[in-house]
Amino acid sequence: MSGVNELEPPEYGPGHYGGPDTIKLAFKPSKFSKKPSWRTIEAGHVTDMVAGLPLPELADGRVGIWLTAWSETPAGRVVLPWLDIEAPGEAHGRVADNIRVAAKLFLRLAEHGLDDGLVVALTGSGFRFCWPFAVEPELAQAFMAMIRDASEWPGIDTAPLTGNASPLLLWAYRGPSAQGDKGDRHIHFLDHPGQLLDLTPGDYERLVQGRPDPSRAVHDIARVIPRSWTPPTWRPILAHYKRELELRRCVIRVNFPPREKRRTVDMKAVLEHLHGFGITTRKISVGEQVVHRLSRCPSCGATWGNPWVTSGGWLKCHRTGCEAGQMAVDLQGKEFRRGLALRQWAPELSPNDEVVEHEFHQPPREAIPLEVARQTIRKALAGDDPALLLKIPAGVGKSHAGLEHALEVSQDGVVLLTVPTTALAEELAAKARHMAEDNGLDVDVRQYRGRTKETCQQADYCVHVASMGFSPALLVCAKCMSRENCAHFHQLEGLEHGLVIAAHTAAPFVLPKIKRWLREWIVDESPLRDLMRQETVYQGSFTALKARLVGHAETALAKIEVTAERLLGKVASENGGAHGRLYATTPPSGEWEATMSLWEAADITKAEREALSDQIAYFDQHQDEKPGKWQRRLWDEKVDLAMLRWMWMGLDETAQGSAYIRCQPHPMTPVTFRALRNVVPDLPENVRLVALDATGDHRELEALFSRSFKVVDTAVELPPARRVWLRQAMGKWKMGRLLDDQEKLEAVFRKAMANLRPEDRHVLLVTHQAAEAALLELAKRVDPNRVWASTHYWSSRGLDCWRDYDAALAFGTPTANRAGVLDLELALFGGDQDARDIWFSGLGPRDLIQAMNRVRPVMASKTLVIVGREWPHELGKPSFIIDRQRQGGQANVEEQAYERLLVLAKHFGFMFPELAHVAGIFRAEDQANEHDWHERIEPLLTGETPFAIAPTLIKDILIRVRAMEEGLSPIRLGHRGHAWPRLMARLENELGLPSLEYRPRTVHGGGRAQAAVGFVSAVRRFCEQYGLTFNQSLWKGQEEPLTVPSATATGTAIIRVEAHGTARVYVLPPKVSDKPMPRCDPLLQPTGRRPRGLGLVSFLPPPRAIPLVDTFDGFHLQPAPVQATAAAISA
Repeated sequence: MSGVNELEPPEYGPGHYGGPDTIKLAFKPSKFSKKPSWRTIEAGHVTDMVAGLPLPELADGRVGIWLTAWSETPAGRVVLPWLDIEAPGEAHGRVADNIRVAAKLFLRLAEHGLDDGLVVALTGSGFRFCWPFAVEPELAQAFMAMIRDASEWPGIDTAPLTGNASPLLLWAYRGPSAQGDKGDRHIHFLDHPGQLLDLTPGDYERLVQGRPDPSRAVHDIARVIPRSWTPPTWRPILAHYKRELELRRCVIRVNFPPREKRRTVDMKAVLEHLHGFGITTRKISVGEQVVHRLSRCPSCGATWGNPWVTSGGWLKCHRTGCEAGQMAVDLQGKEFRRGLALRQWAPELSPNDEVVEHEFHQPPREAIPLEVARQTIRKALAGDDPALLLKIPAGVGKSHAGLEHALEVSQDGVVLLTVPTTALAEELAAKARHMAEDNGLDVDVRQYRGRTKETCQQADYCVHVASMGFSPALLVCAKCMSRENCAHFHQLEGLEHGLVIAAHTAAPFVLPKIKRWLREWIVDESPLRDLMRQETVYQGSFTALKARLVGHAETALAKIEVTAERLLGKVASENGGAHGRLYATTPPSGEWEATMSLWEAADITKAEREALSDQIAYFDQHQDEKPGKWQRRLWDEKVDLAMLRWMWMGLDETAQGSAYIRCQPHPMTPVTFRALRNVVPDLPENVRLVALDATGDHRELEALFSRSFKVVDTAVELPPARRVWLRQAMGKWKMGRLLDDQEKLEAVFRKAMANLRPEDRHVLLVTHQAAEAALLELAKRVDPNRVWASTHYWSSRGLDCWRDYDAALAFGTPTANRAGVLDLELALFGGDQDARDIWFSGLGPRDLIQAMNRVRPVMASKTLVIVGREWPHELGKPSFIIDRQRQGGQANVEEQAYERLLVLAKHFGFMFPELAHVAGIFRAEDQANEHDWHERIEPLLTGETPFAIAPTLIKDILIRVRAMEEGLSPIRLGHRGHAWPRLMARLENELGLPSLEYRPRTVHGGGRAQAAVGFVSAVRRFCEQYGLTFNQSLWKGQEEPLTVPSATATGTAIIRVEAHGTARVYVLPPKVSDKPMPRCDPLLQPTGRRPRGLGLVSFLPPPRAIPLVDTFDGFHLQPAPVQATAAAISA
């Protein structure tokens, strides 16, 4: 710590801190003084305040001196170094142990010269070390870091200085209850801190025994009140801890962006709506939920019902007569306050004003026919936009149209077409030659190949040279004996007109050779990872370079090495998932934007940095030295050119790109040196850029090529097909667990395979790389009659070899490793966290879209099955969704079923199991019905069967449950048989319908009774309307509602007698509506007891006494046209 630069003391005066005597402290006279009675006093007036305290009360402990050891100022927190010292753990109550710890700390402080001005107080069993200075805000955090360093400074209790800590007891007789009742002892100040070294437990007890001398209070307090800011002797050590804190800020835990709900209520708009009606709100937390208390209920207008609004927009009120106070019964039979949904009490705010959170897979765009999309591609390619992105779905023909366009343009110059892989480049080159021949074009089509054993006799040696950062062309090819006949070296010679097809990675080597004649560069699929190049150099290369340097340069590298080890230690102290970075270049915007640089962290002086730059310059290319000779010299010197490039980038303040040291707890490579460079060569302005990418992101391209792209983004109509989403978590971690449990893996995989059609003979399996081989083997074993192929995520872009397959089955959710793409994030978006999160969240869906499009679903009817968390809209609307996510468990499943049943029961006036089957709701015993649903109903949803030819009843039901808008997922209720009766009870409770018994006949006679709700007359009218046979013997229940004449309105009253004998009266106004009728309280007592003014039907009160609730439209029994299938209902 001796070589640390001291920090300058703060300036005094207005606008800064002023003197330390102006800081404000809180004072209280006893332990139990309430906060409102505390006094705020400036430090310079504390002794005057103490002098005014009554001496008798100080002596007997009725008054003590309690002061805070911190103060908040406009510039930040000021800390007073008043430290409680005690032994750790249970030993803190033993005087002997406390003396030993305090003496050890005193010697440690004296060793560093920090004992100057120290005042030691004996607090009753422990110690307090106080200094008469204040630590200013710039050093307050460093001071806190210092006293938390128990290995260097043992025995310090940091609690009195942490957070909004209460005042410390500095001076008092501790015997009375006012000061804590700690026995007949007081706080005693030593005359000199050195006395601590000779202190014994007996001496300690003698010094603190009895009452204090109140006349010493002013003198003792004056010794510890701050008279200056941090003294010079403390500044080097605090500077060291300040640097350690800044180094700690270089450690970041990289997290996945939070998954936000796709649709949520705009609470800001809700609160503004309430405020507009003069209703005030107060935000409070109830458990983990946040609600807003209201001054008045917007439904009933009462102020005493304690109304509130939930974060989901539900209005609830405790007033019994309020609509928002409705009680309901949950799935466990318990009552709860349902309240009013946002659409009921503020319809203008729902659903149109609901906020839709941004997602990568945006809502479906208006689709155009396939041929129109192809015309759009040709028109865009024929244009003159300097930079163009064609974001058209895979399979439409972007690559084919791009080849046609390239062959045409290449007759007047050179066109470069780059693709993700060399294999794809070879395929496109062969295709381009055939197209040129078929169209009678004389075009020179060349594929640029990298060095392989077929094209280069020294391919392995070239790979080794390139790994050291050198150029094989300069170091190997220049002296190669086979250069004259080398296929690789001469593959672009003599090309002035033609088409060059290469992999993205080859673009930096190809472009300089054809730059003179280049007209257009067509980029097929994203080149981001290939052209935003990342280099990694390991610690061995750094050590080798350090050995070549001397003097200040060697010292600088030694400091860098030590600093990297310090940072690694801080990373290791984290619980995992973190890594540290020290940037040698200017840190990019983002997590490391405000962190210290490598040169600051290592405390490298200007002289050391200049010496390092001078000695590194020896390895640079000399003025008259040719590139080949320069690289040969470095090769002979056995220097890693990649390490030198990293060092040159870090020392050059104007360097493009970023260079940093990365530290992570890796067993083999804990410290690495990394660099990120954009390797796109400078392009002439007249060279056109065309990007072909179905999932392209114009922001990526604009950051990469420094050009503004015109985007042609079009959705294409997909043929009717079977599209199934088995919605469940299936990331890499979950997949890894399944691979360890083969029985469970096979069970889940069989459920996915069950959604394939019998005619799907050729199936492409898409999954995580680690699971690909195991799943492919499993698929072939479980279903050997199909032809299976496989690929894994992040590997299939641009491939066209599965275009004739019948189906694609994606098993798992692709998710990028955020730590692995963090550099790209920072390079593209810097500190724009929202843009970064959106981009990263879209990487997985983008690759899922690419993988599923390998079977070209845009060209023909292809089955798509996805087992995972995402279904991108670009793949079309799912035919149905099987939600296997356990969010809410069976209760959540029943809630979804209830929403569908409620809509249908309101409309038809009754509900029974076979009606629910059409809506896709099945009990455990309904397996055969579910099979019929897949055979008869599902084709209507997938488009395989025209919806227009479906029976009217089927169409009515499906439209009622909005199946044609959102897709329809089959819902399977629990296996214990209690779910259906619970659902019927909820309908009975909410709609006021009576229970109904349905007993279908079987081949063996009468069947088992099934729970239902409604009136028998509603069933009869239903059958008459849809041409179904009504059999009175199958139904048992209430025939008709009772009509009660009213003097004020005509309504229908239903009298129901429950099983326990309680009767309920429900009044049904005639107006048609989908709104639920409010529940009335019981009007009759259990049978056998005289009701309170009410009796049986003949004793009903006059009609005017039965309230008709005009604010509700009630329930309408007459069925309106809906949609369903007669076969499924009348089975």
